[in-house]
Amino acid sequence: MFFPKAGVGLGFDSTWDAGDRLIGRGWLSHDDGGKTRVLGVWAADSHRTPATLDRLANEYALREDLDASWAARPQTLLRERDAAVLLLEDPGGAPLADLLGEPMDPASFLDVAMAMTHAVGKLHQRGLIHKDLKPAHFLVAADPNRAWLIGFGIASRVPRGGDRKSTRLNSSHVKRS
Repeated sequence: MFFPKAGVGLGFDSTWDAGDRLIGRGWLSHDDGGKTRVLGVWAADSHRTPATLDRLANEYALREDLDASWAARPQTLLRERDAAVLLLEDPGGAPLADLLGEPMDPASFLDVAMAMTHAVGKLHQRGLIHKDLKPAHFLVAADPNRAWLIGFGIASRVPRGGDRKSTRLNSSHVKRS
């Protein structure tokens, strides 16, 4: 993917399916020749709709509420022509979805479960609800005591006081290049 107005190119070494979106791990190439390791999130071909852009914008708008110790934080939302991609800091780790299918020893399973619980607990301490927890939205470190959340497209803030409406943001928060 190339975004000429932003002066960046993107290349992804691996991708995984997260339903209406694809997530890729790769490199952000800069005009000056530098590269930065990133995760990218973009609409799957059959889901290029305004609603998907709204979900990318919602995740980007939550960036200040997310902490790198338990979430892959959004860096920027690029949009040119018919393409949009949300770039996230890459904390490392493998998608939990890649770890499923083969038996896991009980100690490793408990380490992963506790790391995931820790990440979700930190999210809730920030007053946020994820609403889309699934294996594609967890990254698990090689040391299974660490996990990070991704996929905050439909996340919302916990209502405060008597207001029972949740807060979601829309594509008006998109930074256009």
